[in-house]
Amino acid sequence: MSRLSSCYPELAEVIINANDGQKRRIALAVSELALSAFPNELEPSWNLLRCDRIAAEQLSITTSSALQLVERLDEEAWKIQEAADRGEASEIDYLHSFMKARAASSAVFASGQDPESSALDSVYEAIAALGSYDVVQKAVHGNLTA
Repeated sequence: MSRLSSCYPELAEVIINANDGQKRRIALAVSELALSAFPNELEPSWNLLRCDRIAAEQLSITTSSALQLVERLDEEAWKIQEAADRGEASEIDYLHSFMKARAASSAVFASGQDPESSALDSVYEAIAALGSYDVVQKAVHGNLTA
């Protein structure tokens, strides 16, 4: 069972019932939406979404770079959360850092091999990145054509 299925079973069911082309469009669309909340901050993730037709070697390098970015952003978010717990940083700083990491993670999942897993995981991460189920749900439904 996916994380999305656990939290938002109705939305997960919509994705599961979509065809592979729709699943790919959904994953890319929600990832782009999540990344757009952090303009000029997540270039390796943007590059990953742009390279669906590049050579396998370049895709591997780009994927590795995007994964490193996600790891770095997760570590930063945890450090900020610990500082916030001690009263040395604000919760807003933590949330911004957490959401940025989730946006980058959404792009990594969108680039996965399996259309269904890619869509389910990128949608889950996009909801966390944007802090809005409704916005992501609309993007999912908007990519169910053909």
